[in-house]
Amino acid sequence: MSTKIFKVTAAVLLLSLFLSPAYSATGSDAVINADQLGSAVIQWGYDIKWEWKANYINTGHAREVFVDNQFSVLRIPIWGGGDTDRGHPSEGVVLEDEYSIQLEAIGNALAENSDVILFASKKLRGDDSFPEWTKSSAGGPIIPEKYAIMLADYLEMLEDNGFFIDVLGIDNERRFNEGNITTSRYKQTIDELEALSVSRGFDMPLLIAPETYTVSSAENWLSSLKTQGWEDYYDIAGTHHYPNQWYNSSALGDFADTAGDKPKWHSEVHWGINDGLLNDSEKAMRIVFDCFDKGFSAMTYWGYPFGDDHIKLGTALTRSTAGASTAFMDDIDGTSLNLGELITRAFREDNSMTVWLINNSSNAYQDYGFQVQAGTKLIDSDVDYTLWESSGGNLLETLGTAPKTSGTRFEITVPQYSIMVFEFDINDDQNPPSPDPAQWLAAPETIDGNSVYMKAAEAQDPSGVEYYFECTKGSGNDSGWQDSPEYTETGLDADKLYAYKVTVRDKGPYQNQTASSSEKAVVTQGILPGMIEAENYDAGGQNAGYYDNTAGNSYSQYREDDVEILSISDGYAVYAEAGEWLRYSKTLTEGTYKAVIRSTSSYSMQAQLEIEGQEPSEVTLQDTGGWSNWSETVIEPFEVQSSGDGSVRLSITQGEGLIDYVKIIRVIPGVIQAENYAVGGQNEAYYDNSPGNAYGKYRSEDVDILAAGDAGGGFAVYAEAGEWLEYDADVMPGTYDIVIRSSSSYELSGALQVGSGEELPFILPDTGGWNSWEDTIIPAANISEQGECRIRLSFNEGTFKSASVNYIEFTPAAEPADINEDGQIDLLDYSLLAGQWGLPAGTYSADISPQGGDGMVNFADLLEFAQSWLE
Repeated sequence: MSTKIFKVTAAVLLLSLFLSPAYSATGSDAVINADQLGSAVIQWGYDIKWEWKANYINTGHAREVFVDNQFSVLRIPIWGGGDTDRGHPSEGVVLEDEYSIQLEAIGNALAENSDVILFASKKLRGDDSFPEWTKSSAGGPIIPEKYAIMLADYLEMLEDNGFFIDVLGIDNERRFNEGNITTSRYKQTIDELEALSVSRGFDMPLLIAPETYTVSSAENWLSSLKTQGWEDYYDIAGTHHYPNQWYNSSALGDFADTAGDKPKWHSEVHWGINDGLLNDSEKAMRIVFDCFDKGFSAMTYWGYPFGDDHIKLGTALTRSTAGASTAFMDDIDGTSLNLGELITRAFREDNSMTVWLINNSSNAYQDYGFQVQAGTKLIDSDVDYTLWESSGGNLLETLGTAPKTSGTRFEITVPQYSIMVFEFDINDDQNPPSPDPAQWLAAPETIDGNSVYMKAAEAQDPSGVEYYFECTKGSGNDSGWQDSPEYTETGLDADKLYAYKVTVRDKGPYQNQTASSSEKAVVTQGILPGMIEAENYDAGGQNAGYYDNTAGNSYSQYREDDVEILSISDGYAVYAEAGEWLRYSKTLTEGTYKAVIRSTSSYSMQAQLEIEGQEPSEVTLQDTGGWSNWSETVIEPFEVQSSGDGSVRLSITQGEGLIDYVKIIRVIPGVIQAENYAVGGQNEAYYDNSPGNAYGKYRSEDVDILAAGDAGGGFAVYAEAGEWLEYDADVMPGTYDIVIRSSSSYELSGALQVGSGEELPFILPDTGGWNSWEDTIIPAANISEQGECRIRLSFNEGTFKSASVNYIEFTPAAEPADINEDGQIDLLDYSLLAGQWGLPAGTYSADISPQGGDGMVNFADLLEFAQSWLE
């Protein structure tokens, strides 16, 4: 096989990817997918079976046809019919003069374009199409071995003249000739011809079959060949398909399916000239478009050049599609090829696009849009068009440029009864979305202690966009690529700094990506009581999360704003000076607290700690004798009067120094809310049997926190046997009545331990339901621990039982010897006892023994008083 034949075969075997549409037109726009391509190469053929068409080539038109008009196939006749058995009077004899005009045309065509494919096809002459010596009788059929000799003689004659046939069709419209080449005779003929090619040494061409008059008969013939297992006896599936009464799109589809992966050619394209310019052109072009839709890769004209103005449209179609591939297109009337509806088709060659439009109707389309499908290509040139309109039997041609409305869209008014072709260039969309870099519309902000919300500025790109939120500081998660410009991250740790950047990319094949936005930090809302790291002040910038005297972070660490943050051995500290302040959003819980501020300085500093809604506390932070010496300054107990969202503000009113943290500690006596357990996680601040907060309230760790249905609202902890919780507190030693507020449908035992003191056992009752709350009292518990310590609330292991715990309240136990209840046991109490000594039986405040009294103030009461006074 010659190099040219191999090249052609490889090209035409790249068949259609043209399956069901991957999208449809939206609104009124026609939509073009420049990446969903059909047949790999479209080729056009010129037929010289008529002498006048060969003479057209021989009279100076070869360049026009095979270069300017881009024909690449030359269909030439195989004579052998008529009274003289034209050209082939007997076995082994070819009258070369009968082919002289055709041989000259072949030479002229190849001189202009050496890649022209030579396609030899039997010339049809009705019932006298084959030489008598090749037939069993005058009325046929052929004798396969004789007909094979005639074909071999023909091929050798051409090779002797320097021409090699690339494609051979041994039959043509079988219904109109006497050869009656059935599949069996076809196979026998090919077997004989292949044997002759070996014995006589000529090249065997590619074989096209069956070239029947109707596509349905072609499909039947191929099916019969396939059934008999003879599919290898042809290389190209060829058929004729006429534009008028024989048009059958369904049969054309069946033919393409039967041909399968083999190339498909329409080897005799007809363009009628009898029904008016637009009607003729619409019918002819829909046949061509239908073939392209179904994977045909070559079309050979019959009768080109045809009459008058028709030739202008035929030539324009050839020039605009030769060497191109079909690109899927949809319009307001869908992809159908119904006459009288809008018909559109697109073609692509490299980065050049052609779009054809037929509007053979009374409808005019005002400002009709054409959209290159988002995410594929951008229009990279002017959109030039040619408009043809029929007027009084003449073709009016108008040239123009369609206005582009975006990088992927143009529009034009389509007149009634018109045909248009548009030509423009495309390029890969390698532009990132706008704006670039990505921008913030709403910088990250804390929703609560466990969640952060953020929103990017909406980006624009013809192919659509996706957003990616990257957590650049903290243990948060990236969002992954998502359609929404909004992102909420949950499950975060309270009172921690997180920072984010956002990036945007388009949805095109190259996923062009913007540069990342600026980094924005946010601190999740913390809980009081708890630790406040100085560097975890609120986001929002100057006058919102902080006030700083100078612009920029001089140490360039941890955060990118104006507060000076530097590294220390166990984290970070803030350098602060007079006039500056820091703000921290917190969830407050009413109660009594003390504060501890850790700082260092070579100067004495004055500071002010203000909890929202409370009077500020003034404090002096001492000179520590150097910047490496740290000390803790205590702010004595103060009251927080209300619970809910609030803030803590630390202001420096004099001097300068480094602040490490502010620790807010619950003071005992007082109330500890069950949900305000210490920071530290599993096995450090708590132990929980299952991962995650099953109710998703308040905090994101493993402790299950739910809304409390108790008076006063708030939260409660759902606890099970085997679990425990710890709480930080500053404890005053003493005797306390300890109340544990709970609800449950079970009894649950446990113990309370303050610091290293003894465990205090308790049993939480079955309250009759989860919405019924009761107090469990540990009476007169003696607490010896003093200062900061951990308080552990634990629940005994064993059979599965559980309870909801609201709070633990430490109340100093009543002291019987403090008769006047002024908090002291002294002479005032003794005088009351003496005054009630020996009085008649009754109710007396000094009747303190036995517990509950006996109606008398006597020696037993005096002994109890003396023992308490001495203690």
